[in-house]
Amino acid sequence: MEMTSRNNTSGASVFPAPPVPNTRAFAVSMFAIFGLTVFTADYINLRSSVSHHLRVDDPVIAVNDDMLRSSGVVGDLKVPDEVTQDIADAAMPRPVMTTFFEPVEGGCCGMTQQGHENLVASWKRAWESFGWETRVLTANRARKHPSYELLDQKLKESNVSEYDRRCFWRWLGMALDDDPLGGWMSDYDLFPLTLTGYKGLELMSKPGFKTYGGHVPALIHADQQSWERIVQMMIDNLYPDMNIDFISDMMVLEYLHRNYKEEDMGVTTWEFDLWKKFPYKRVPGQENPVIDCTLVQGNLAAHLSHRGAQEAQEVTHTYPKIQEEMKEGEYAEFRAQAADVMMRDLAQCIEPNIH
Repeated sequence: MEMTSRNNTSGASVFPAPPVPNTRAFAVSMFAIFGLTVFTADYINLRSSVSHHLRVDDPVIAVNDDMLRSSGVVGDLKVPDEVTQDIADAAMPRPVMTTFFEPVEGGCCGMTQQGHENLVASWKRAWESFGWETRVLTANRARKHPSYELLDQKLKESNVSEYDRRCFWRWLGMALDDDPLGGWMSDYDLFPLTLTGYKGLELMSKPGFKTYGGHVPALIHADQQSWERIVQMMIDNLYPDMNIDFISDMMVLEYLHRNYKEEDMGVTTWEFDLWKKFPYKRVPGQENPVIDCTLVQGNLAAHLSHRGAQEAQEVTHTYPKIQEEMKEGEYAEFRAQAADVMMRDLAQCIEPNIH
């Protein structure tokens, strides 16, 4: 449920080492070193924001192509290859990760309304710390779709709950994107593990409907035509006596995949690259669970679903240690706080790869 690229085209060397030292040359050289150092520091701060769970909003400093693509020599300053590559990556535009949130008055699904709002805020911080812009759609957006009334009437006739009706509305919101490349949509309980903004740009270059949670619509990218195609297929197949366990967008998506060819659905990727709960493990001798870097590095994101959070708290005991006093059965309510802890702990898996 979230560009402009910044490119410098000059091919000339901007900061040549002068044959004879003089005041002006020395000043230019110092400016070059200072500028590159500040830029590198800004970039490292962006990457380190995973550990602090904060977004870095500093503007990207313009860097000449010679700095990025040459041997790494700027005047007398030798820049390591990995640093020049990191600087090049930092100049990439940010994709947008979108989620949908329209509160159910009084809360639902084992959570207060405040608990849901806390989770949305945590979701936003997490994706922005991974190099994404974020966007939260609401019911107002969905109501603008020409098929809203028809879809919602069918949902009411099928006695679909308030919460599950909202899950269908988000598809309408995504189908309204005017960008022909469409966009990303995630649940607001989905948090990035390896899916940086840079990787998101790579994945979105492939056309069609791409789901990375299989029939669970926790992480999807689709172009505008594909979003609209799936919306219309859902509407056409939605009836109270559908041959599914219960009517939700997840079950209807599975129904479509079971009854239609992928090419008819416009599917180009149908994978499961998500971890289903908190990526933690128990370590003998340690009271609290620890982040499992193998799980982190092997998945795009972690889906901190109700069921996954319950299993982590009550079965595997891999629910992160949070400051709040959590009573039995409150695993869903405190997912935002647990997600914040997880995002800080991710630094143990990511930071060693920065340098």
